Amino acid sequence: MAFERVGMEDVSRRFVLLEGETMVELTERLKKHKSPKIVVIDSLQYADLNYRDYKNLKKLFPNKLFVFVSHAEGKLPDGRIANKVRYDAHCKIRVEGYRAYVNSRYSDSTEENYITIWKDGANRYWGSKEV
Repeated sequence: MAFERVGMEDVSRRFVLLEGETMVELTERLKKHKSPKIVVIDSLQYADLNYRDYKNLKKLFPNKLFVFVSHAEGKLPDGRIANKVRYDAHCKIRVEGYRAYVNSRYSDSTEENYITIWKDGANRYWGSKEV
C-alpha cells in the first residue's frame, strides 16, 4: 500500500520488492542477466551477513550499488558489522526527524548540511520552521 500511495506502480516493471530472501538466494539472483543494478538491504542487522560476506558481495558485484539500512544507537550504526560497513562506505546518510544528513568522502559534512525529506514532519520534530 505504501508503494501505491507514493506512485511506485509507475516503475513496477523495473522494481522488485523481496522479503525474506536469503543472501545465497540474493547472490544467485544478482548473477543472472538483467539482474537489479541497485540493491537495498533493510536491514544490515537482519541480513545475517558478516564482514567477510559483505566484502565478498562487493567483490562479486563491483558494478552494483548496494544500499545498507542499519539500525542505530544514537547517531551511529548499531553493531560491529554495521560500524565496519560504515567505515568502508563511500557515502553515509543518517536520517533523523525527516532530515537526511549526508556524509561522504566528497562532501562537506556538517550538521547544517541536510536534505529535508518531509517539511511538515521536520518542522514538528525539530520545533522550527524550515527556511
